[in-house]
Amino acid sequence: MYAERRESLAYTLAGGAVVIGTVAGGMLLGPALLNACGMNPVACTELTIAAAEVPFGAAMAGGGALGVGGFGSLGAKEVAATADAAAAARNVETVTGGALGPKGTAGASVDGAGGITVAPKTIPYEPKGSVVLQGDAPVCGPACAAMTITDKTGAAISLDNAIGSFVNGVRPTGVNTLELSDVISKAGVKNTVNTSMLPEQLNKALQEGTSVIVQVPAGQGKHFIIVDGVKSVDGVSYYMTRDPYVGPRGVQQGLLDGAMSTGVNAIVIGE
Repeated sequence: MYAERRESLAYTLAGGAVVIGTVAGGMLLGPALLNACGMNPVACTELTIAAAEVPFGAAMAGGGALGVGGFGSLGAKEVAATADAAAAARNVETVTGGALGPKGTAGASVDGAGGITVAPKTIPYEPKGSVVLQGDAPVCGPACAAMTITDKTGAAISLDNAIGSFVNGVRPTGVNTLELSDVISKAGVKNTVNTSMLPEQLNKALQEGTSVIVQVPAGQGKHFIIVDGVKSVDGVSYYMTRDPYVGPRGVQQGLLDGAMSTGVNAIVIGE
């Protein structure tokens, strides 16, 4: 089992190290962000911070018609720290009936009358397929290639070997979708590129038993992950993902669906 990697940036609620976030279209720093979240917790969600939900991996930079996956100036740790700070601000004690009571938090229940239980945004996942992590390098694409080729051919492909398979090399912003598809194809694995995949198309592919490499928005750029299937836990649906940055985990279906609502680059494996 992989625990979500979220390193401390040594910030404090009183204002410590500077982290950057986007709230209601404005750039806020450290304490200012926390104050804004405290005053308007509804507007201060992970989806409004850096324009992406943190569970989808690292904050990226880059662009192009087919996008790229790689690290940028706004790093994953900074985005994660900002989301954590915002969550802390939203979970400050609230006044109820003149008494102080804690707000409900994800994955936890609140004792007493009126307590609620909120489903966790992510759940553990132990995949049958291989797991290759990218570390801090901009190689989420090659990591997905290594996992896919290993799974489909039975030949263990290292991350270094996968990186060496990209004829144009790996840029500071990573690789694009066509390059990733080409490497997988040359290894003998059939795949189909979809440059505007929507949630319903992803679910159709998963129902047919295929894994899908999805390039999700993350921070200021893109990030490749593998989606293996859908699992329901206590009535909540989760996409079971292999994220090269944080490792395998299930992510609430609605979160990824929202990130894919306007269509994303994707590679359907085996078709």
